[in-house]
Amino acid sequence: MQQTIEYLNHLKLTGLLEAWQEQQSQPTYLELSFDERFALLVEREFIRRQNQRLQRRLRQAQLFIGASLSDVNFEVSRGLQKAHFLQWAQGQWVSQHLNLIMVGPTGVGKTFLACALADQLCKHDPRVRYLKTAELICELKFAKAVRVACP
Repeated sequence: MQQTIEYLNHLKLTGLLEAWQEQQSQPTYLELSFDERFALLVEREFIRRQNQRLQRRLRQAQLFIGASLSDVNFEVSRGLQKAHFLQWAQGQWVSQHLNLIMVGPTGVGKTFLACALADQLCKHDPRVRYLKTAELICELKFAKAVRVACP
């Protein structure tokens, strides 16, 4: 069994290994068929990988604050229509290769709304990047300078 554990570690199947060790330590799993136990092992590995991908996307998004779609209060007066925001949260505009820029007066919650929207989108696989306006302008200038320097 030690060699099997080493193989699973080498293959980076840590979710499967943890689930297998759990099954070994609890006699209730012995009542299940091989196929049922194997399905549980594979499911654990799948869930672990999905969670890792989500955490990586959230890290790469560089969100300014932790906010989720469920935290958004649509009763606050900020000129935001709930239907529009929920439509943006579905992410169809991302698949059409469009960008979203939020503008408005100071203190209306643009950062919060952007982070909530980005968090929701990260859960559905697209890559997201949160930038403040000054950062966006710097990146655009840098991209233009690189393009000019390297024809």
